[in-house]
Order: sequence, then C-alpha cells, then structure tokens
Amino acid sequence: MNTRISKTEMTTVYYNWIPGKTTAFPPGFRMITPGEDVFDEGKTPGAGEMELSISFPSCWDGENLDSDDHMSHVAFPKGEKENAPCPNSHPVRIPRLDFFIRWFNTKAAMWRFADGSLRFHADYVSGWDESFLQSLLDGGDGDFDSRVTFRAGIRHQGNDKKLIKQMNDNKVPDADTTCITTEQIDNLVNLP
Repeated sequence: MNTRISKTEMTTVYYNWIPGKTTAFPPGFRMITPGEDVFDEGKTPGAGEMELSISFPSCWDGENLDSDDHMSHVAFPKGEKENAPCPNSHPVRIPRLDFFIRWFNTKAAMWRFADGSLRFHADYVSGWDESFLQSLLDGGDGDFDSRVTFRAGIRHQGNDKKLIKQMNDNKVPDADTTCITTEQIDNLVNLP
C-alpha cells in the first residue's frame, strides 16, 4: 500500500460561547474529544474539496483540569442548541471549540489516520492567559476583533486561497517542541 501524509490546505478553529455565562479555561486545562469514524470504509470520492470537522464538549465538572481518559471531566450539553443546559455532573460552561480541516483538489483514495483508524479525534491543551480569555468571554470592552485576530491583522474576506497565501506569508515561527517530545513531527513524507 502506498502510504503518504496529505498536507492540509486550511485549518480553522472557532471558539463559541455564551457571553457572560462562560468560564475561561484554567491554566493546565486539557481535553480530548472522542470523535467518530469519518470515512465510509476509508474511501473518499475525491474530485474536489474535502473537509473534516469536530466539536469539543462545552461543559466541565469545574474541578479537574484533566482526567485519566482526558474526557470524563468534560461533557456535551443536553441538547443541540447553543444555550442547551450543561448536565448536573458538569455544570460549568466553557467555550465550545470547533475545528475544521480542509484539503483542496483531493483525489479518490483510501484514507486512514496516523493510528491506522478511520476515527477523527482532536486534543486540546489550553495556552490562554485565563484573565484575558475571561475578559473576552464576558464581553470585555466589546472590541473583540482588534484584540484577537489572525497574525499581522489578516482578515478573511471570502477568498480562501488569498487568505491561505497571506497566512503562509505571515506564519507563526516554528516552535521548539523538544521539551515535549524528541519525535519528528514536521516534514514527514511517509508514515514510520
């Protein structure tokens, strides 16, 4: 089997919250969203754009920064609406994170994730300054766009390819991850 890693064209992360009713992630907070199988028998039809999306739980037990399974300290609300109530076991509302990952010009193929499965999941480790995030969640000074935006003030104006070029031209410098792992995590051509 020919195995290769497909480079994503665009990754977008949205933070969704109810102003004044959402609690900032405390320092050290982390979670995993369990995800789901996203490919029908691993096959994609190809011939165009492919997008994967996933949402994280937005209710927290209010005590644990993490749990053994990285999931049991968080839960999804009871219902689909944005203001659906949190379960009694997880009464603290936190921002709901939505990830969207896109590939352009895909071809029909058999897709698998690095672990060999068809299951798309995501991990989150908060790096926010808690008080700054809380000021945004509470509504702060109402000037959200000037306080949080793309690097270099880039704004999406409907043209994805232009946005990608602008963001690549102003990318965040690569981080030194040797304090986390010595495993190579960039520029992989084939899976080990």
